[in-house]
Amino acid sequence: MRFTRRSQLRAFTPLTAAALLACPAAPAASAAEARTEASSSDTCTLGVRAAAHPGRDRVVLDLGERTLPEVSSWTSTTGSYHTPADTTQYMTVRATSYLFLKLFLAHFYDSAGNPTYKSPDVQPFGLPAVKGVQVVDGFEGRAEFALSLGPSTRYSAFTLTQPNRVVIGVYR
Repeated sequence: MRFTRRSQLRAFTPLTAAALLACPAAPAASAAEARTEASSSDTCTLGVRAAAHPGRDRVVLDLGERTLPEVSSWTSTTGSYHTPADTTQYMTVRATSYLFLKLFLAHFYDSAGNPTYKSPDVQPFGLPAVKGVQVVDGFEGRAEFALSLGPSTRYSAFTLTQPNRVVIGVYR
């Protein structure tokens, strides 16, 4: 399921209007570097977590305090994806179906090149609907994740602020 234009506007317009503080970063070596960091609207991805709730599993992508990224999603039954070098890779945590998420204007590093993403690149979960989460790409302003799912591909995704995050509910 992709976000429709109407649901994107309803979910993201009020949230993207609020430009918040910078991602955690190393102190700038000069005022020019500080201005470059402050002028960027990209957000940093910080980590991922998941938990079971009644009727659904919930995955949360924690983000830095910048403008929320655009989020798109699609499902797959093969678990294959293409790398920036156009090679085909497969999800490490095998499952029945897969949900891919692309965060546009999001990074795994701050402007000084320090990593901000603290979770493992491949994180298995023993939840009823969500079997694992994997980083599948981080290139040119995109942070891409994939969720390994059980037989259900019915889900909802939305963004929240204070703190910034993308929340995905996968229904059983």
